Amino acid sequence: MPTSYPPTGLLYNDPFSGKLCAKLTDGAQSSWLQDMSGEQSASSPWAPDSQRICYAKGSGPKPEGVYVMDILTRVETHLVSLSSFNSYPVWSRDASDEVYYFQVSGGNVLIKAVHAVTGATRTIATVASNGERQKIGVNADGTVCSGHMRPGDGSDYRTILANVDGSGILAGWDITGPASGDGSLFHRNQARWINASRGTGPESGRMLNMDTLVQINARAYRLSHAAIHPAGNLIFQIDSGTLVDCDAGAVVFDKGGQGQTHPFFFPTDAGLGLDARAVFDEAPFFTVDPWPRPSLWVTTMAQAQTAVGGAAAQCHRKGIEIGMHWSASSSNAAHPHPTISPDGQKILWASDKAWSGGYTIPGGAGGPIDLFVEFLTTPSGGDLRPGRRYFMGRGLS
Repeated sequence: MPTSYPPTGLLYNDPFSGKLCAKLTDGAQSSWLQDMSGEQSASSPWAPDSQRICYAKGSGPKPEGVYVMDILTRVETHLVSLSSFNSYPVWSRDASDEVYYFQVSGGNVLIKAVHAVTGATRTIATVASNGERQKIGVNADGTVCSGHMRPGDGSDYRTILANVDGSGILAGWDITGPASGDGSLFHRNQARWINASRGTGPESGRMLNMDTLVQINARAYRLSHAAIHPAGNLIFQIDSGTLVDCDAGAVVFDKGGQGQTHPFFFPTDAGLGLDARAVFDEAPFFTVDPWPRPSLWVTTMAQAQTAVGGAAAQCHRKGIEIGMHWSASSSNAAHPHPTISPDGQKILWASDKAWSGGYTIPGGAGGPIDLFVEFLTTPSGGDLRPGRRYFMGRGLS
């Protein structure tokens, strides 16, 4: 049965944007969003109601496993006990109110579902694997999920596609399929289209019909650190700084470089074309960049298009600096992987809380990874003064 815990956390104003922020978790044990499919803007830790999130929590005072949280009441609910690192929970895209996650059992990796209220679990797919897994994605109509796993011989990842109702793995998309790398991108509108590699190299995807395996166009696409525009017709390929029409394969702009930031488009910006916004972190820049502060940025594609090209175009820095994340660790687990709520009003990210530029995020200078949210519009109700251990009128312990 699910177990709920009293809220913890702290409110503060972000020093760059002035927006209200909340440290959602208590720093006693790490809470992970690492390698979330959120970087591809198709799957997300956010529930459709924009009020609840799902995540994994490591060992510590509370049980290890999969959790959900209501960010307005700050109640944290433990749903499933398991070794949580690389469980990659994401919210379903249908009306089931389920959270999907990985679980390792013997020589198999299971894609599982747990109901966010009742805690009832079920198995979507069982895949023979060496235990390594990456990124759960969900297609546009919520009927198919993806997972990326290594076969028992340890060879390159395969893209696994399974019906979320548990009726089976799609033909041609099991562990015996072509090497794929550790990522794929579902089209935002075409429910049966997926950008995936099938023996074409780990970062060289093709837009395919998942049922027929027919290639939609001749373009090769970047897979990881890429995001699909909420209108569904554009892919922003981060490492190359390239915006590409994923229906026709035509290049909209190419900046010649960007760096492996983790973008996430605002789901509400589908009708804005190049004025659609994305939030970016600066995963590689805190050690190699002369700027002493790794930050989060909100940037439109039109702004990114104005960046100077080259090996480090840093298109994201044409926008608005909206927050800090971490500097104590460069490990993959500490990547912020910012995501936007479905209503476009909240930014969620992970941080180990340290920043070497002279400002310490409330809660400590380095240590376990916590979750943070920035409110782009201030929620109503409660005592919302920064620095108070109160949230939406509830006392925080």
